[in-house]
Amino acid sequence: MATAKAQLNPGLLDLLGRVWQLDQPVAGLAIAAGAVTFALADGSVAQAPLADPEPPEQRLRVSAEDGRSTIRPRRHQPPPLSRHSLDPGAPVRLVAAPGRGCLLGDAGGRLHHLAKGGTPELLAELPDGPINALAYAADRALLAVASGHQVRLLDPAGREQASLTTEQPTRCLAFAPGGRLAIGAADRLRLWSPMGGDPIIELALDGEPLTLAWSDDGALLACGLARDGLCIWCAADGGVRRIRGYPAPLGCVAWSAGTDALATAGAFRLIVWPTAELAQAEPRQTLATGRPGLVLIEQVAAAPNRRLIAAGYEDGLLILAEPGQRDELLVAPAGQGAITALAWSADGSHLAYGTAAGRAAILALPNRMFK
Repeated sequence: MATAKAQLNPGLLDLLGRVWQLDQPVAGLAIAAGAVTFALADGSVAQAPLADPEPPEQRLRVSAEDGRSTIRPRRHQPPPLSRHSLDPGAPVRLVAAPGRGCLLGDAGGRLHHLAKGGTPELLAELPDGPINALAYAADRALLAVASGHQVRLLDPAGREQASLTTEQPTRCLAFAPGGRLAIGAADRLRLWSPMGGDPIIELALDGEPLTLAWSDDGALLACGLARDGLCIWCAADGGVRRIRGYPAPLGCVAWSAGTDALATAGAFRLIVWPTAELAQAEPRQTLATGRPGLVLIEQVAAAPNRRLIAAGYEDGLLILAEPGQRDELLVAPAGQGAITALAWSADGSHLAYGTAAGRAAILALPNRMFK
């Protein structure tokens, strides 16, 4: 088991974050059961505990003279990441499994479970080739796995509960509340209710789906496309809204807390759609959020407990913004490689990200910052 050495970064990350420089690009990340797992381009994973050994709250000082709060710098380097090799040559797919840890799918068709501080444990071996996509339904403890032309539902022990054959390899998966599974492949979107017995709904798309995300109530499904924008499926009327005009592939979308808005990447500024607008036949009005720029946004992530969006740019810039507000909080400056992975912890107290230059970071965000 190899390790990656941690380094300190001046500025906001020095005060609130832990930063590690890895020898491989970060391809994805997942946060679950007290740990952050980073998937790397060479097929290995690196893991760190979510808890900070020197959290900002312990380094907070309040001046007796004017009541101003300051956070002193760290005294020690953060402990190094633990690293595990799985399938050399291709990054693994990974998904958070709340209460269990992280689930990993490699290019050899193997599924693994990785708990905090542990080593990957083999769950199952699938015969259909590389695992292309994973999704986890926490309310039913079911894992959806796409490999080859098969989508399988597995229980926590890795036993198959149901399966579906697709004409084309699946690119992305997402569970809705209640167990309905969205499956994106080629230029098609399928809505499958494996445990409910409802008929499969098949929808034609304008292009290849890259990402899927359900609103918390399951009323809307957002689908980012490889070309020409965004599709929204509305459960109330079964219709699809097509939103065109994005200048780049839309590989990441995120519903804000309470799902009153949808944040999207794929443009030169943070584009946020009000949920009420997306329910209309032709959505047009966005929420002016953050500031326009000249660099594309690659990743977005929504805080689970407040109306706050994190946006990661192609040049490494990372900001926080509130839907409908122009102000931004700079988290990380540009120049550290494109942000390729971004996620909040389930309680909103931590934000983790990774870059194409191999930087991995975890920030602890005190509540008093957002009062």
